[in-house]
Amino acid sequence: MKLYPFVLWLIFSAAISWTACQSTRNEAAEVFRIGTYNVWRGYLDGAHPRLPCYDSGAKRKAGIYEWLSPQELDVVVFQELIGYTDEKLQEEARQLGYPYALIHKEQGMMMGVMSKYPISVYEILGEEEMHHGLIYFSTGGIDVIATHLWPSFDAGILDEVNQVIERVKESFKNEKPLILLGDLNAFSPQDDALVSEKTMDLYTNHWKWGLENGRPSYRVIQALLNADLVDIRP
Repeated sequence: MKLYPFVLWLIFSAAISWTACQSTRNEAAEVFRIGTYNVWRGYLDGAHPRLPCYDSGAKRKAGIYEWLSPQELDVVVFQELIGYTDEKLQEEARQLGYPYALIHKEQGMMMGVMSKYPISVYEILGEEEMHHGLIYFSTGGIDVIATHLWPSFDAGILDEVNQVIERVKESFKNEKPLILLGDLNAFSPQDDALVSEKTMDLYTNHWKWGLENGRPSYRVIQALLNADLVDIRP
């Protein structure tokens, strides 16, 4: 049985992304739908400075859950949860139709996973290894690496992406289909033509990230592409 690797990444914080991809679960082609969402500082009250859709965190949380319900995603990954326990996320997951859920640590900004299928965790990295962390797991016959990388372009994020690639190689070695997703805090070289003056202003003046040859650095995403991952964004 031939297995296929997949990758989906989220570039900007506080945005929603989802995809459908071919898998080889149960020896047949099926649709596997997965989404990722950065809730922005634990559903912080007040409008997000660049996405002012809601004026409170509670309304934003209600909005994303209302959106999620009809999407019929198999797996949802969250970044920047605050004040959660496994039990709290599991209760919210059940209300959305997901019988399985977990968080990757018990304090600070957490990542959380909701799934329709049992979750088998290979490895969890916390703040001792990474700024935010990583959850490497299998669910529904698919290996998943969910991560939230260092929020700046410097040696820190380059070290973290190498840690991600180590887990990518493990799945490839075992011939497992793989999805990588999360908040990667990075730009793709495939999107260079879409980088506007407004984006450049955010990159240099708001985030204060360094440029390379007058453009945002693409080294993080390029490293993932060099690891034989494929961007399957719709």
